[in-house]
Amino acid sequence: MRRLRRLNRFWGLGKGNLPRPLHEILPRDENAILWLWTTNARLRVAFDVLEAWGFEYKTVLTWVKDRMGTGDWLRGQTEHCLLAIRGKPVFLHANRTTALKAARREHSRKPEEFYVLAEATCPGSKAELFCRQQREGWHDFGNDTQKFKREKGSRESCRAILVEIWASFA
Repeated sequence: MRRLRRLNRFWGLGKGNLPRPLHEILPRDENAILWLWTTNARLRVAFDVLEAWGFEYKTVLTWVKDRMGTGDWLRGQTEHCLLAIRGKPVFLHANRTTALKAARREHSRKPEEFYVLAEATCPGSKAELFCRQQREGWHDFGNDTQKFKREKGSRESCRAILVEIWASFA
């Protein structure tokens, strides 16, 4: 019951509601990669979401921002993106680190460098839940997909809300 309450708070849901299973939102694929954005305060709940959706945690990517934000104990200057898998997806390993150094952007807007990394390491179709901007070549889901409109002639785009989720289905 405690876990249910934590997930409800995490997703902003009412009593008795769990996040919908991923396969109800996107096509089920036995071999998939999931990138799950979370904050320092929500790390435990993010792991619960991975487990509920049937993904195995592999590593964490940490976005180190150029300036600090708010925080209760320490002021935050990072956000984390959990990398998890289901099955045996294709992942193009390269000389990449767990630190992503990039400028802080508008509230909840993730760095373009993240999308470059995801596209370079995860072949196959891509989808993003809770997106705030459409991205060429990606399936987008969310009720605020026009939040950050892409400027004409620019490849830059980003989608974000409380929880950022990106999945690749190989």
